Amino acid sequence: MGGGVDGIIFNELFEHCRFDLLSTLNDLNRTLKPGGYLFLSTPNLKSAIGLYKYIFKHNAYGVAGDVYHEWNKIHEIGHMGHVREYTPQEVSRLLEKCDFQIKETVYRGFYRNKGKLQKMARLASKLNKSLLPMFSIVAQKC
Repeated sequence: MGGGVDGIIFNELFEHCRFDLLSTLNDLNRTLKPGGYLFLSTPNLKSAIGLYKYIFKHNAYGVAGDVYHEWNKIHEIGHMGHVREYTPQEVSRLLEKCDFQIKETVYRGFYRNKGKLQKMARLASKLNKSLLPMFSIVAQKC
């Protein structure tokens, strides 16, 4: 029988990638056995806090900080934080174009009760799970 692996876990890595994601996803697909699974987890740019920061603070990063600060981490500590955060729809479209079939999207995480914004975000995410701060996608090799 052919080689390959049954599953690949891409946990809290996607948002840190500074390399060619298309080539990487195609390599992951090639590495999987037919019917193998990719488990991908990343922060949700479309979370309640992410949307708030984008609309009211003009900051596209829902979980990460200022874009200069994130890139400057390379000089300060030798690596950087989040390169970019994604919406679940963006990641799903990207995976589908790299010959994965989306099996499930799970919204997860929670907002701590630290302040008014977190309390409002927690309430909003109880009403709509897609506003939670993280999401995971289960995708299968086509």
